[in-house]
Amino acid sequence: NPPPGENPPPGENPPQVDPPDYPKTKVPVEKVWADQENANGERPDFIIVKLMAQVEGGPEKEVDRILLRPGNKWKYTFTDLPMKEDGKNISYRVEEVPLEGYTATITGNAQEGFTITNRPKTPTQVDPPKYPNPPKPNKPIVNPPKYPKPSKPALPKTGDGISPSHLAMGTLALGCGLVGLGLRRRRHVR
Repeated sequence: NPPPGENPPPGENPPQVDPPDYPKTKVPVEKVWADQENANGERPDFIIVKLMAQVEGGPEKEVDRILLRPGNKWKYTFTDLPMKEDGKNISYRVEEVPLEGYTATITGNAQEGFTITNRPKTPTQVDPPKYPNPPKPNKPIVNPPKYPKPSKPALPKTGDGISPSHLAMGTLALGCGLVGLGLRRRRHVR
């Protein structure tokens, strides 16, 4: 064998080393349409989903792509995916090739699966309400008429005309009446 760092002599191949047998994983993905059963008639016949992978500490790259369509019930599972490369973990995610007229939201994770939900960018109306056009005035109102402010109703004055002397006399009369009533009751009890 040649010393380290030198090429082997012609005709000799270096020994083949099999890569370690790392465990495999799978990544499910499902498409959900939030467009009222294609009410606007703009849903495409298929979508393209890209599987993105990133080795720990390295750049992200596309490793596969598939078509989701009614024939596969808008579902697919990427299988036989390595979990490690050169001893480093690999993470996976999905992304959709953008669709005109739709906004995609991706939820989930590689272990439990991803869901891509598409919503129309403009709200879908199945049956727009039909209202008659309101009549238009012939002339615009420049200065609306001014109406007089309502006057406050006159309320009766209560308690304003009582003088302190009248109040003292009323209190005295009430006190005398109560004393007289008390004496009268005492006579009937005995």
